[in-house]
Amino acid sequence: MPSSLTSNRPDGSLAALTRRLWRFLFAPGAALNLAVLRVVVFTTLLLGLLNEPIREIASWPRDNLQWPSIAGAVLQHLPIGVEITDWLLPVAIAATALALIGLFTRTASWIAVLLSFYLLGIAQCSGAANYALHHVVLIGTLLACSRAGDALSIDSLWRAFRNADHGRVQRVAHSVRYGLPIRLAMLVVAITYFFPGFWTAVSGAANLTAVLMMAVVWMIGWPLAVWWKPTRLVWAGLGLLFHATTRLLSTLHAPTLLAMYVMFVDWQRLFGLLGRKLFRQPITVLYDGNCKMCRRTMGMLLTLDWLEQLHPVNAFDRERFAAMGLGYLEDDALMRDMHAAERTPQREWHTTKGFDAYQRIAWRVPLLWPTLLVIYLPPVASLGRKIYRHVADNRACSVPIKRDEAPTAAIRWSAKPLLVVGAVILAAQVMVGASRMHRSWPVACYPLLDTTDISAADWPERDAILAEGAIVGWGDDALRNYFTDSRHESKVQGVRENQGEKQPG
Repeated sequence: MPSSLTSNRPDGSLAALTRRLWRFLFAPGAALNLAVLRVVVFTTLLLGLLNEPIREIASWPRDNLQWPSIAGAVLQHLPIGVEITDWLLPVAIAATALALIGLFTRTASWIAVLLSFYLLGIAQCSGAANYALHHVVLIGTLLACSRAGDALSIDSLWRAFRNADHGRVQRVAHSVRYGLPIRLAMLVVAITYFFPGFWTAVSGAANLTAVLMMAVVWMIGWPLAVWWKPTRLVWAGLGLLFHATTRLLSTLHAPTLLAMYVMFVDWQRLFGLLGRKLFRQPITVLYDGNCKMCRRTMGMLLTLDWLEQLHPVNAFDRERFAAMGLGYLEDDALMRDMHAAERTPQREWHTTKGFDAYQRIAWRVPLLWPTLLVIYLPPVASLGRKIYRHVADNRACSVPIKRDEAPTAAIRWSAKPLLVVGAVILAAQVMVGASRMHRSWPVACYPLLDTTDISAADWPERDAILAEGAIVGWGDDALRNYFTDSRHESKVQGVRENQGEKQPG
């Protein structure tokens, strides 16, 4: 029997590889980590929409547009013009801004990504390759399929507000729904680096210096390095060094790719460590669990508790807080005011209530730190206590549909759309990279180190007479300075080549 079972098992190496892949992809992650990536991605996308010459290129005659591979098959059948871009560009900017701040996050993300595919695709039709935003759009598409708005967003505050009405006053737990999009984004970055390094090694390894060879090994190693956390951190650190070096020694610079490195940082753990360094232990907040306003306030405070320094306790759960040593607090006082309890260095409890409790809570919530400049001023504190007293005395009791001790309700989300979209993106990256397709959108094989040509060439020297009669030296630098955009260089180059063909040999 054991031998028959063993014969039916898959190969050990394949099974181990499958388990490793499964653990990598489906490791739980923090909502805050995914939210930080969302903010960076859509900020970068917003800057691209604002700075790329979309309207300028849309005004070109259609015959002058050079369609990029992949997206060109779609773009050449779509209308392109200044009138359309003048209408769509503000919509794309607004949608990207909404996705950035996390308002209607899922819908705004899809609108931003789809319009960016079209509008930034127009900018790719100039004839010059621009690799600044390919990976940004790809990762943005992954975020549009995920729950990237469950932290650092207006949506998360509204969700906490609604959950409190049902008695759910809890943090958003670590989950695969937050880890999976980040892991897929890591693979996008890994493949982005891999193929330039691979083709450099294949075509020009013998001519590479020792420094370039180390850079090639680093680029090729990305797809394996991302599988394990220690190697991910090492490769990301080497990436910072690589980009800093190329910035100093050459014109090669990829700030938008470097910005994606935020995905390699465990921001929730980092903030948690910071909170434990700043404060001895979390502050215990006792609130009236039968008060809708109290539940809503507590729920939203937990959403903003990035330092993990708030420990909420329902004041109706006397057994729980009595076991903590807070049994001396009277029920009437707990029902009348919110209480904040902190341990002193002597391990004794120090409690504050009402507006004073909110002052203590503000120290633990980074978003409320600016208020510390004013809430302790006597006039502000006096007014705050009066307002708190009025609101607290006039609030109504509202028994929740479900008590906050109940399990957290399942957040509606399916991994299937994200996995399908992620598989399509990664397959497209592999196909394009294996084919060395450089001028394509929104997937491309980024520039190779082996394509750098250091040979010299003699160019004819001529002057160009512009329409207004000005004379400019017939050279790339002079004309580029005049037109203020390097994308014109491909057009100028074409004219120069045609002009050169007409000269007698």
